[in-house]
Amino acid sequence: MSVENSLIFSTSEPMLSTINEVKEIQSVNSEPYVNKPNLPDISAASLYIIPSTFFTFWLMYLILSTDLLKFAKHKISIIKNLEQVPCKNCRYFTNNPYLRCAVNPSIALTSQAVNCSDYCPINK
Repeated sequence: MSVENSLIFSTSEPMLSTINEVKEIQSVNSEPYVNKPNLPDISAASLYIIPSTFFTFWLMYLILSTDLLKFAKHKISIIKNLEQVPCKNCRYFTNNPYLRCAVNPSIALTSQAVNCSDYCPINK
């Protein structure tokens, strides 16, 4: 019995000391950490502002990109129509910006010039 009692006493003493150590560790951990960085408080308004600005910029990007696509398609259609105009191969056409055509200057390089009655091809 004395051995059992000694075991009980020997085990209870370290238990008490470990319980005290745990309490000390917990009290130390409950104190504020000295080198903890000071983070600013995030307000609720900023939580709404950030996604709304992100959404706004994407919306503006989509609107501008569709406008640019419409503009590009329009310009491409104009260029395709100008490719059908035979003025550049006509004898009366000049690259002078003031007088493009000597016979019909008002319709030179327009869609009306496709069926020009005065068209005369350059002989090379």
